[in-house]
Amino acid sequence: MHTPATVAHESADSPVLRLKRRLEALVPTAELTDDDAARIYALAYQEFNLTLYAQALERFQVLLVYRPLDTVYMLGAALCLQRLRRYGLAAAAFGALRFLEPANPGHRLAMAECQLLGHERDPARETLNEVIDYCATHPGHEAVSARAQAMLDLMRPHHESVAT
Repeated sequence: MHTPATVAHESADSPVLRLKRRLEALVPTAELTDDDAARIYALAYQEFNLTLYAQALERFQVLLVYRPLDTVYMLGAALCLQRLRRYGLAAAAFGALRFLEPANPGHRLAMAECQLLGHERDPARETLNEVIDYCATHPGHEAVSARAQAMLDLMRPHHESVAT
């Protein structure tokens, strides 16, 4: 229910209202066809590549309403959030991806990057250690493990990283 306060707060051009109008336009069909999803994804992909991250994010969000567990759409949204410097939300999206695709340690690594960019050093350290532990027991992820270790090394104070 819209009160005068909420109507005044939400301008006609706000991202929330634009997304709501787009969703409402889709709702009468009650489903998203594969062709519709492919067209929306193509637009989101193109917008992402043009660095139009906010617009691409809106499209990925629409796709996720209809297919909330689609990892391609979730990854697109997570990357848009990261590029928009919404690091907490991006970390949460990458965190969800790590459960949907547990065999991909890259999601954990991206989560740690967002945590670091959001100045969450302790959670980032824990996530990086998870990445290294996972990679140690699952061959084939040496590059991810090396990157996680390098990030951990960079997090140490200078005096700790110098060999005695």
